[in-house]
Amino acid sequence: MDRYKTFSDNLQYLMNKKSISRNQLSDATNIPYTTLTSWIKCKSYPRPENLEQLAKFFKRPAYELTEPRQASLQAKTVNTAQQIAGKSVAFWELMNTVDQLNSEDQEKLGQIAHKMLDVESSIKSAVLDDNVNN
Repeated sequence: MDRYKTFSDNLQYLMNKKSISRNQLSDATNIPYTTLTSWIKCKSYPRPENLEQLAKFFKRPAYELTEPRQASLQAKTVNTAQQIAGKSVAFWELMNTVDQLNSEDQEKLGQIAHKMLDVESSIKSAVLDDNVNN
């Protein structure tokens, strides 16, 4: 797939995801409607400053506009796997530390952890609601 088509598909995908028309995108980014139409019809390709403007508007990295979505997903998957691997090592180090605590301190730590998970769950829920509404 050529880069014009990839960009067009990604732009339309993000516009649909955000339920925004070309007119609305044009107004929000100050990119002319005719320019957006040219990109969507694969007649031209955006300059770097316009890519940056779109990435900022959609709150996404620019590569999500320029790379095939599958490649973007693969890059994200590799990054996530690396993060998980790092967290696994940190987790086992933490567990070794917890094992060294007396039972009363382990119980207190458990209560704190549960409270933190409740707070995290509330925050994630609020962010999800915010993302759905935007």
